Amino acid sequence: MPRKISKYDLCNSCRSLRPRMSDGSLGYSIEEMIDGKGYASTNSMAIYMINESILTYLKEDGGCSKCIDIARRANQE
Repeated sequence: MPRKISKYDLCNSCRSLRPRMSDGSLGYSIEEMIDGKGYASTNSMAIYMINESILTYLKEDGGCSKCIDIARRANQE
């Protein structure tokens, strides 16, 4: 089962990244995604999907290599 990523797992810079949405507007910050309703579920698929989104945002929006590695490993646990 994947492990939930805590906002404290990520550095301040990566936590505050706000990915661009398809229409060009800024989305929620990664910290807001982690604290949001998506983690209300203990469903492993929901956790996996949120972790994958976080990983994608970190890769596409300039996340540091340490935080990208943390997100990658969280889904493998």
